[in-house]
Amino acid sequence: MKILWLTAMPLPAKLKAESSAGPPTGGWISSMLNQLSALDCVSSIYIVGVHRKHAIEITNDGKFTHIRIPSRSGVFSYDHHLAKQLNQVISDYRPDIIDVQGVEFYLANSLLALSLDIPIVATLQGLVSECTRHYNAGIPTSDILKCLTLRNFIRPDGLFSGRRNYLRRGKNEIDCLKRLTYFTGRTEWDKAHTLAHNPNLKYYHCDRVLRAPFYQHQWKLRDVKRFTIFTTQAKYPLKGLHVLLKAIQILKRDYPSVKLYIGGKDLLDKTGLIKRLSFSDYQKYIASLLRKLHLENNVFFTGLISADEVAQHLCRANVFVIPSFIDNSPNALAEAQAIGTPVVASLVGGIGSYVKDGATGLLYAHNEPLMLASKIRSIFGNDALAILLSNEARLAAHTRHDPIKNANTLVNVYNQIINDYHHK
Repeated sequence: MKILWLTAMPLPAKLKAESSAGPPTGGWISSMLNQLSALDCVSSIYIVGVHRKHAIEITNDGKFTHIRIPSRSGVFSYDHHLAKQLNQVISDYRPDIIDVQGVEFYLANSLLALSLDIPIVATLQGLVSECTRHYNAGIPTSDILKCLTLRNFIRPDGLFSGRRNYLRRGKNEIDCLKRLTYFTGRTEWDKAHTLAHNPNLKYYHCDRVLRAPFYQHQWKLRDVKRFTIFTTQAKYPLKGLHVLLKAIQILKRDYPSVKLYIGGKDLLDKTGLIKRLSFSDYQKYIASLLRKLHLENNVFFTGLISADEVAQHLCRANVFVIPSFIDNSPNALAEAQAIGTPVVASLVGGIGSYVKDGATGLLYAHNEPLMLASKIRSIFGNDALAILLSNEARLAAHTRHDPIKNANTLVNVYNQIINDYHHK
């Protein structure tokens, strides 16, 4: 079987050489591709993405062929030049199936613009059409206006203009959902929403493969730094950091030493001219909220860290929190569960497919800092509960994200789609 993956996520030219030293973005893509390459039935994998250079770049690595196609507009708007060059690549390599990673980008449109006699499946990631409804994540307009920065007048990615971009991309996404036939997903939520837009589509369930460190490390109560919380992916309002900060203020009354560690970009960093000029309205809002809540000594940004470092933070944390306003199947949640860190998560989107309340984590209603604080307090004050949640989550996650099982499932899905497509 020859497989072509079309992805917006930049990947290393040597997938197998990719260690856990890189930033924690899109690692599940490399993990699944490596598992697929280990299967005898897979002869070639073509990984196609875009770049801003002027010529196609092709590198070979065993079964992998990495192809980068020039694009003037990137993945956030349609580029007819990209479609033409993509058509040439497909003609040259003739894959048996094309898997486009996500319909929230404009890559799927490029495929739909071509007259291909090859089955196309879309792997669902997030659904930007649903994210649009929650874009400002409960932040009052008056607070947004107070936090406007120079960046708001230079780049269209602030809390006002960013939502307009999401709205535009969401309309494009819905068009792709209506026009494509085959989809893979992971949660009841993504299945329900895709079927709502296209009742005739064919949906296949396939879980992800996680990065290696999250199978190797295990949370133990004896290693925990008491009253510490870890979270990741906090640079967007949708991820709900502002709600978590309010919950930390509530917890501080009973646990003055409570500490929150935030993996990823340091939202407070203004060192150097470029960082000062690129400081966003949401960063300014978070900085003002920290001062208002007197949490300067309780909240710490780790900066960009490797998968190994994320795993180490999870092993030391008392609780992992995912306070999203909307999410499908967050990798950060799956990774925390695989390690066994007790989880508190908002009951939104597809999270209910990953967290069973009271068994593999604790759930709360999003935008409810008081309830979030109460759930965290439950784990802080009850070691037996923490151990139960840890053991149950780790077992569930290792079953759900079994690398060999999931790679075989995906190949079986591909075979079903290929057979269905050619027997229409």
